[in-house]
Amino acid sequence: MVHTRASLTYTAPPALSSQPQFPHLLTALRHHLPLHNLHWKSAAHATLRTVQELHIDLVPLEGVRDEQASQVPVSLLERPLGNLFFVQCDDNDTYKTTVRKQIRDWVALVSQRKNQDYLIVLLVRPEARQQGGRLFQGMKSTMLDRLKSDFNNGKKDHCTQLHWSMSQDEPAGWADLITKLKDSIIASFDSAVTLREEEVRRSEAQRHMPGWNFCTFFVLKESLALSYEGMNLLEDALAVYDELEVSFYQVLREMNLSWFGKLGGQDPGDDSLPLLSLSKKPYRDLMLANTITVFDFRCYLLARQCSLLGQMLRVTRLARKAGGFITGFALTLEEESKDTFPEYFLESWQFSSALSVVDQCQAWARTVTLDTAATISLNGALSELLELARNQLDRIGLHTRHLPAVDPFLALARPDHASNLSEEEEERGKRTISNKELLAAVEGRDEFDRLYVATTKRAIEACVVSKRKRAALRLHFSLAVLDVVRGRPAAAASAYRSLPPHYAHSLWSTLEAALLARSLACHHLLPPTERAQSQNEWVADALGLMKAFVGVGKMGAGEVLEDAWEGETGGAGEVGEKEGGQKEVYFQELVRELREVAGRLEEDLRVTHHPALTLVLESKAARPAEGQDGCYLDIVVFNALPCDIAVDGIEVVLAGMNQGDKVVFRMGAVSITPGRAEFELFCPSPNSGLYIFDSSSILLSRITCYQSASSDADSAQTVRLPADYACTTVLASPPRTMHLDQSPRLMLTVVAGRNNIKRATFTVSDLSGNVSFQISGATRDWKNEDQGVLELTEEEIQVTKLPKYAELEVVLPYYGTDRGAGISLLIDGMYVTEDQPDLVRTLRVTRWVRVTLPMAVNVQDFFRGANTFSKFTIASDGQQYLRLLGAKLEGTTDLYDVKTCRNLSSAPTIVSPARQASFVFKLASKGISVASEAREPLRVVITYRSLWDEMFSVVSDHVKQITTALDIQEHAEWLREHIVTKLETEAEQLERYSATNLLQLRVSDNVWSEEASRYERGEKSRALLLEALARLVKVINDGAPVVPLKCNNRILSIPVDVPVTQILNRVHIDMPKQTNIYAGQPITTTLNICTTVASEQPDIHKMGFDVIADFSTWLVSGQKRGEFDVEGSITISVPLTLVPVRHGSLFLPQISVYPIPTENTPTMDGRPPELPTSDTYQANAAETVLVLNRAARTTYMINLPTFHSALGELAVA
Repeated sequence: MVHTRASLTYTAPPALSSQPQFPHLLTALRHHLPLHNLHWKSAAHATLRTVQELHIDLVPLEGVRDEQASQVPVSLLERPLGNLFFVQCDDNDTYKTTVRKQIRDWVALVSQRKNQDYLIVLLVRPEARQQGGRLFQGMKSTMLDRLKSDFNNGKKDHCTQLHWSMSQDEPAGWADLITKLKDSIIASFDSAVTLREEEVRRSEAQRHMPGWNFCTFFVLKESLALSYEGMNLLEDALAVYDELEVSFYQVLREMNLSWFGKLGGQDPGDDSLPLLSLSKKPYRDLMLANTITVFDFRCYLLARQCSLLGQMLRVTRLARKAGGFITGFALTLEEESKDTFPEYFLESWQFSSALSVVDQCQAWARTVTLDTAATISLNGALSELLELARNQLDRIGLHTRHLPAVDPFLALARPDHASNLSEEEEERGKRTISNKELLAAVEGRDEFDRLYVATTKRAIEACVVSKRKRAALRLHFSLAVLDVVRGRPAAAASAYRSLPPHYAHSLWSTLEAALLARSLACHHLLPPTERAQSQNEWVADALGLMKAFVGVGKMGAGEVLEDAWEGETGGAGEVGEKEGGQKEVYFQELVRELREVAGRLEEDLRVTHHPALTLVLESKAARPAEGQDGCYLDIVVFNALPCDIAVDGIEVVLAGMNQGDKVVFRMGAVSITPGRAEFELFCPSPNSGLYIFDSSSILLSRITCYQSASSDADSAQTVRLPADYACTTVLASPPRTMHLDQSPRLMLTVVAGRNNIKRATFTVSDLSGNVSFQISGATRDWKNEDQGVLELTEEEIQVTKLPKYAELEVVLPYYGTDRGAGISLLIDGMYVTEDQPDLVRTLRVTRWVRVTLPMAVNVQDFFRGANTFSKFTIASDGQQYLRLLGAKLEGTTDLYDVKTCRNLSSAPTIVSPARQASFVFKLASKGISVASEAREPLRVVITYRSLWDEMFSVVSDHVKQITTALDIQEHAEWLREHIVTKLETEAEQLERYSATNLLQLRVSDNVWSEEASRYERGEKSRALLLEALARLVKVINDGAPVVPLKCNNRILSIPVDVPVTQILNRVHIDMPKQTNIYAGQPITTTLNICTTVASEQPDIHKMGFDVIADFSTWLVSGQKRGEFDVEGSITISVPLTLVPVRHGSLFLPQISVYPIPTENTPTMDGRPPELPTSDTYQANAAETVLVLNRAARTTYMINLPTFHSALGELAVA
């Protein structure tokens, strides 16, 4: 046994070694082992090597035998790498007389040994050092100095001291000893390696000289590798073995194998022993005796290399190296000596070696924690080894007829041997392999199957962990074939069925089709009961086979892959017999059987994006269905199979912009021919607008070939559905009568259009979710009560027997918070016509209804004695133009006489964003006293029309007359909408109409022509539409000013409180009757306040008054503020002096009269006192006083002298 662990010797004088604490000293030293971080830099190697951990054996000096010359190279670690001498001496005399001689004898002994350093350790007890003080400490230093002086040679320090005792073991006390131990070991090892490397170089240089032996050279150089391994320098050890491998290959190339025995492999157990075992044979002895075979040498060299890789935990590299060796060396054995081995020797050796390597690698891998990447890599290498082992079973199975000569076994068949055997071959046949499992597998098919399945499953598990999916699928395929051979079709079909999905994403259509064809063939081998139970699986296989034979082509359609079909029919006998050489017949039979089996399925099956049938939209616009609601959509279906496919229906779903808004186009049963087939789908629902392709479905019995839209928004397919202006629909608008004191309402108008409605049902909801509708509380409007029948439930509106072109109006109350100017309605329903009672049409429309008032109404009340005047000011909401037809004030006729201060025969008033209107009503009290709580509120009722409604009515009348004359009533709505749209685009239309009641259209014939062309109703209809448009433009532009009589009036009813006041004050300032009043002139006046308290206020009230004057106009002298009591009615007079500050026409100062709280004024819950209502009016508030300017001006005429030049004198004019 080669020693591969470093060692140190130790000794001590008898006086120390005999002490009881000496074994404890050795134990304390062993606790500091192994050594860590030893740094070695050799002269032959430029890089610094670090020994992370080095185990050391401590052996007594007496236990080491004396060194003797040996011709057999051994490991450098066979000899100690250092020697320790422990000494304890406190006395100089003892040292001189005894200790020094003992140390010198020891040094002389160990110095005779090559490459061994020595170290003298002076033991110092810590307690003795503390007791001795400075003098004692100095003596100890002197003892260490004496040792260094006597035994250090040169710069090498061979002495150290250790502070240790059994009671105190400080780690710091060992630091110097451990450091010097590392230096000593490295120095000894470096010297030994240098000498041994020199021997190796000399031996290698003599390679071409007579007498040189490769085995001797191998043992010599291997001693370096063993030494490196013992020093835990595994990389260096592996490098040495790699160099030896290279040297062997060089010798092999030179064909110089005289140092080896035979090729080998003939010993018992060579085919089954663990490949990486180092103890299965005495390899070193065989090499030294030059009797080792090539087989044993190669196995030993690999085992050494793998042992080092295992210690370095490079298990993946180990597995790959072993796998490569097994494969390569097996070829060498087969080429060199295939006829000398026992039968199945090569298979047994490869099988046993591969499995033993796998077991060894898994054992090493369990000792560490591997990350994900390392685990995948390791299992990938192990899966290759397991596949190698399984391949040997394929070879054995084919040779023993346990496996048939078919794919996938056929590729590994052994070559047949001649029938005439020589004597050596007969002798060889008498020998057998030693692997008992393989022997049992050779003799029995059941045992072979067990071993084959177990090995294959083990390989599959490794492939799955290493993510080698295709390798795992290949192994699954071989098990499926084995099930077929053994007569297990159900298991084989299940296995075949599970494999294609793994190949589908790689577009391996040939392989996928072959597997599915085998699965279908296995299905036909099942008993009828099992076949019925697995019909779902058969349908899936059939669809998968159709998909596998279709490649992706243009526009999502596929083409049958000829090469795939040929490859399948050539390899699958079952399909070839069924197909009979004609793929058309095969697919026709497959489709027929698919329909039959699918019809027996318990549930519908949806297949997504099956390439055999691909639907494509032919056009981006649907075509209107003439004479009925709905439209047609042109599509193209690509049949990629070579036969007709009879389907039960085709369906296309288009999605709108709103959630849940979908349109379905359908057609019935049809046969789809191979290649391109065009079809026309119909949708009976009258939807319009821009839609996006959502999905398509082709029904094949209970199978639905489903095709969804692409998730990429840029590639979305859009389809425009034409607007049908004569279809059944539901409109929404504000009600004609609005009561602000009632729950809000809106009006729905059910328009029959061209259809005689037999039954229609609708639901109404708010898209925002803020409003709820009380459908059971809806009422029918008064218009056209004799047309149609209205029925209401809690959730639906039902209309029956509504004739064509008739309308039914429903007023629908709602509650909730309507945020914004309007409500977005979703009207969802269905209807059936008299002409097509079996066809149910759906209707889904969104409508926006304005819920804000088109006008703003303000009221002001003026009290004048027993009369009250209420002024209502009506203004537009900023957008609307309204025609006010009248206003009246209703309610409380027993208390008041209400009179309108406006001539009832006066013309209607126009209200616009820039113009307001006012109505004044006089309420004359009848003197009946009623408590304020018992008074009913008044109600102002305003009748009006929107000018847009009038314009729409004018256009509607003209459209009705012209379409009736041309017999194109179906297009009346289209004509009306386009005329109104053109009017709305001109901003001045409303202003013109409000002033003149005239409309004016400015549209060219080209514009009408383009509009009619987009309507897509054929040339005949287009010509009639253009004629109708021309007539409409003419009659509108040439018509006389007229206000439509049939336009629906709207009524707004607003409740208003009855205007009352509890205290009424009449104020009058009496001015003197003077001719002229000048600025700054005092004017004596009298302020008269007449206060009347209502009869329901019998208490005495305290009142106050203030004179409010603008100081830039009047100065007031006198009692400007005062108080007085009133009960019933009272008049007070207050003298005042007014001084006008400026001249001009001046208004009199204002007077404010108000109630004042008293102690008797009622209060509630600590709030301010509740005062009676009071109103004050100044009788002469509209009068003005003419104030003259006091400053006067007088003009004087003065005669001035003038000079006459002719007279030469002054003259007085």
